[in-house]
Parts: sequence; C-alpha cells; structure tokens
Amino acid sequence: MTTSRTWRPSSLGWARRNRRRTHSRPVRARSVGAALAAALFVALPPGLAGDASGIGDPPVAAATEAPKPLSGRKVYQRVCMACHTLEVWGAPKLGDRSAWAARVAKGMEALYASALSGFNEMPARGTCQFCTDDELRAAVDYMVGKAVPRRRAHP
Repeated sequence: MTTSRTWRPSSLGWARRNRRRTHSRPVRARSVGAALAAALFVALPPGLAGDASGIGDPPVAAATEAPKPLSGRKVYQRVCMACHTLEVWGAPKLGDRSAWAARVAKGMEALYASALSGFNEMPARGTCQFCTDDELRAAVDYMVGKAVPRRRAHP
C-alpha cells in the first residue's frame, strides 16, 4: 500500500527553494548609478552642468495676468440656478417673462443693487462671495436676457 503525500499550507519548502532572488542586485546597481551620476554632475564645469535656477518657477506672464472673469451664464449655472430654476423663496424663474417684467420695470440699476446687496429672502451677492460685481451684473443681464425679448433694430 502506497501512501500519498498531501500538501499542507505549513509546508513551504517548495516555495523557499524556488523563489527568485532579485532584490539585492538592482538595489546595488541603482545606488551605484545614482552615486555615479551625482559625482559627474558635481565634477562638471558650471557651464556644462546647466543652470537649474529657473526650474519650477511659474511663467512671468501667468503671474501678472488677472484671472479671466466668469460669464453671466457660468455664474448663473454655478450659483443662481439653485433658486432661479425652482422659484425658491420667490425668486423669479429663468425665462418667466411676467415675473421678470415687473422687476425690469424698476430699472436695471435696481436689479443690480438687489443682486449685490440682497432683497427680501435673497442674500447679498446671491451667496456668491467669490464673484466680482461685474460677474454678478453679467449674471443679472443673462437672466433678464432669457426673459425679456430683445428688440431688433429695423434696417
């Protein structure tokens, strides 16, 4: 009668005998290569080594340019849409001609003042604290433009 040998998780002899030994050589080769590159860089004359003083510096034009202002549509989509799409707290819905006509009748300056300072339930700046005054005015112009038809000049 022949007994068969069964594999047990604790018998790791096969795994130990057949594992690869790759960890020692590449580590040594990498460290020797890095040391050699550093020695060559230090030994080179300043003209050949290169000037690393400008690495990582931002371009001068990007630092001096002002950020591009958001369009009225973008401000509406990011901030105003939350209330003016669903008519929350009495906010006139985008495109509702009758609701916007009463507000436009007061004048555009009154609408701008309401957007900047707040009006009834609408908070000041419409919760857009990062928006500039011009961006808020552009958002008001965008909403009014969607509700009030533009008059065309006859040629």
